[in-house]
Amino acid sequence: MSVTRVKAIHPAWTAHLLLSEAEAAAAMEGKPRRGRYRLAADRLELDWEDGERDAFLRVGRDFVHEAVAATAIRFDMLRRRGGLIQIAGQVVRPHSLRFTIPGTEAEVSLRLHGSDGAVYQQVFGRREYETPDLPAAAATVVDLGANIGLSALFFALRYRQARLLAVEPDAGNFALLEANTAPFGERVRREQAAIWNRDGMISLADEDEAGNDLDGWGIQVTEAPSPSARQTPCFRLDTLLDRHGFQQVDILKVDIEGAEVELFDDSAAAWLPRIGLIVVETHDRFRPGSDAAVRRAVGPGFTELPRLGENRFFRRIPA
Repeated sequence: MSVTRVKAIHPAWTAHLLLSEAEAAAAMEGKPRRGRYRLAADRLELDWEDGERDAFLRVGRDFVHEAVAATAIRFDMLRRRGGLIQIAGQVVRPHSLRFTIPGTEAEVSLRLHGSDGAVYQQVFGRREYETPDLPAAAATVVDLGANIGLSALFFALRYRQARLLAVEPDAGNFALLEANTAPFGERVRREQAAIWNRDGMISLADEDEAGNDLDGWGIQVTEAPSPSARQTPCFRLDTLLDRHGFQQVDILKVDIEGAEVELFDDSAAAWLPRIGLIVVETHDRFRPGSDAAVRRAVGPGFTELPRLGENRFFRRIPA
């Protein structure tokens, strides 16, 4: 008889449950309590012999009662309260949060005081890359503007045999990208650099022209001098593809805060024939003409697919 032991967290108790698959029978370990259970996807429902009913949701390896889950502190509310929590009567401000992405084995770290929560919501909440137009299989994925690695994680989990290249210029983002993708080893190649239409060095601006903080995910690459700018290596896309041995790219994801203007200029002719599907977020609010630059470059050889969230999708037209 197959019996699974799971931890359950109830508003009034925490215990291990023994679930017998063959009989759909449930028992509370060390207690005389018995009942029947139903397990569908990540929801566990229990009908106890005493007439009580409970419903639990899978959270990581455990099951949490719906009433407990409903009182969990929302990430956005934590930010609104200054990111403050109380431990042993002391008020502290944690800098990061590490957890397992629901439904996966992947753990991620998010900073509590920047844009990481919004990026997570985009990738794993609204699932803005989860289009039916993604290919059934992919051997190579390139992520330009990989931020802290969440989009790379999405593709690495979806395509278990694929090789990935994640490119991110900002040092703080890149450090988290390395940590978040480390379990995938050499399957994920990482490059701390900006993507541009030439190889060399370039500036990273943390503020826009009005002096407003770009908050981590809006860091811009610029040729213009700026008091807040830092220098970083920059590369043409074909240079990086050759360096990392990506002769063909099944999926190219692009989220580079306006540098689409340079990436998709005339230099794109050197790498576009190597791409199967482009997933791109354009940024005309930062760089007018970004969307037009993409469409001008892909127009002859790609067909546009339905948009999802902020992402546009372009698939190569078969020869």
